[in-house]
Amino acid sequence: VILPFVVFMIRDFGYPEEDVGFLVGALTASFMFCQFICSPFWGWYSDLYGRRGALIIGQVFGAAAILVFGCSTGYAMAITTRCVGGIMNGNIG
Repeated sequence: VILPFVVFMIRDFGYPEEDVGFLVGALTASFMFCQFICSPFWGWYSDLYGRRGALIIGQVFGAAAILVFGCSTGYAMAITTRCVGGIMNGNIG
């Protein structure tokens, strides 16, 4: 449940009001884009090593990414953590 707070986060980073909409969209879309790119790998991994391992890895890295995202001090850090969360989380969808 990060979507209601992302707008305020971007504003607090110091970006002008006219850029906030685009930056929020890019930030929220980065997770799903990275997940889309890496989902075939996670399918292969779970077929080879089992579903449980892939699910546990996804949950651990997902929780860590959300924690670091909440502590982000800049836009680059925020989008990087969202991308890492998407890359490591192939268990949704």
